[in-house]
Amino acid sequence: MSGNSELLYRAMENIVRNAITYTREGTTVELALSCEQKESGCEAVVQVMDRGTGVPEDQIKAIFQPFYRLDYARQRATGGSGVGLAIADRAIRLHAGQLNAANRPGGGLVVEIRIPCKVVVPR
Repeated sequence: MSGNSELLYRAMENIVRNAITYTREGTTVELALSCEQKESGCEAVVQVMDRGTGVPEDQIKAIFQPFYRLDYARQRATGGSGVGLAIADRAIRLHAGQLNAANRPGGGLVVEIRIPCKVVVPR
């Protein structure tokens, strides 16, 4: 894919750091990378999956808004100001991509990044 490597790095770092912060103690954060062929072309798909408490369904879209924090996330121990996911969302959209979140079965959150990419055929 072509794009701004610094913006993409910061987006990924914000998402992974968030997952590490909110996953339950003794669990791991999982990352998966795949490529999906769509009618419009190829998309790189990165999934960052934690085993935290998840997000109430009615607040999932709001977590990508600047300064938004869930009530339980407002504790001093978690730190942050609620801009990490908003920064990530903006960076991904600047690369014609999408950032989405969904609760995991069994607890936790999956944050999915989709960015158009080029297919390179080996010679």
